Amino acid sequence: MKYLFSIFYLFQISFLGFTQQEVPKITAEDMEGLEILNSREFTGNALWGYINGGADLYLEYGFDFLKVDNLRLENLKQGDQEFTVNIYQMKDAAAAFGIFSVSWFNCIGVFLEHNISCLTPYQLQFVKAQYYISIINETGNAKAWEIGLKLARIISAKIEGNDFEVPEVFQKREFDGIHGQAKFMKGRLGLENGFPAWSGYFENIKKFQVYMFVVKKKDSRIHIAEMVLEDKIFVEQLYRNIGLEYSDPVKGTVSYSADRKRCLLSVSGNSFVFFESTDAPEQISNYLRLFQ
Repeated sequence: MKYLFSIFYLFQISFLGFTQQEVPKITAEDMEGLEILNSREFTGNALWGYINGGADLYLEYGFDFLKVDNLRLENLKQGDQEFTVNIYQMKDAAAAFGIFSVSWFNCIGVFLEHNISCLTPYQLQFVKAQYYISIINETGNAKAWEIGLKLARIISAKIEGNDFEVPEVFQKREFDGIHGQAKFMKGRLGLENGFPAWSGYFENIKKFQVYMFVVKKKDSRIHIAEMVLEDKIFVEQLYRNIGLEYSDPVKGTVSYSADRKRCLLSVSGNSFVFFESTDAPEQISNYLRLFQ
């Protein structure tokens, strides 16, 4: 038994070592005056030890590895700056984008090199390939912003791979430039964190994905989403939850709610494009035409 344990322990060390080589690292040599105060690493369910209460969301999307670095940059003129850098390695680019999409809040800018990013006074978040990166500073001042952007560029340069691709059904020029603020919600936890107002639409439905963005006009805000159910047996339930009549829809079938504020277009047996407008429901038809 002791021998088996030793083999298992060595396997864990070997696995962690392999993972660490793949995950981008910040080093003291990357920036003059940079000091790494401490580093921590988490895999699998060990994530609970870092974000107790929030780990389930990451695990649902597909979490592999987290590297956390606490940094200090010495600055004699303006005082030292301290940062916490979280580098999440997710199972794929879609999972990384999904976590970002339900984490950003009150963005006041973007990291110009990355459309999928969010800047606030105390945090910079961005996605590249299968990585979701969060850089947190303690002061929120202009110098912290400048250093945070430098750290982001250093990390980004160390990452290779393809970024998340917008669902094919939405690759239309009319939607160019708005996907950076979209939300990709996987399962109930993703929905509750990303857009809880739609939780009722998926009542009693298991395993689903929603890619949603908002089109803003002067007199309306229209939510457009791709809804994908893992199992076709829940299709009728989805129609009922949204308030639509169900009649075994085929590709191209369009169903409206009684108030015309919600519309569901069948794309395949378990995939749908959903439109919702609370201000100007007549605007829905303008976008519906793009999919017909």
